[in-house]
Amino acid sequence: MTCAVLGLFLFVAALLPYLRYAADLSNLHTQERIQHARALGLLWRISFFGSATFGFGSLFGLGWGRWLGIVANVGAFICAMMTLGAMCGPFGCS
Repeated sequence: MTCAVLGLFLFVAALLPYLRYAADLSNLHTQERIQHARALGLLWRISFFGSATFGFGSLFGLGWGRWLGIVANVGAFICAMMTLGAMCGPFGCS
């Protein structure tokens, strides 16, 4: 159940920066993203590697906690990958 709860936190921590910075087509928050780049990078690394770790840990859970953990951690991992793809693009990070 611990991995499930932490997975939910990681999902929110991965989804909110994606919605605010990566999915922003108008580039309204570009200056804010540049100003907080170090903190956003740390948050991305925690959500990316943490979701993989806790997702693996959720495989050994029992009952609904296991399934909730797997879904939350896969969602966090996908949001982290979408952020990576939106920020870096097909030609690598600049």
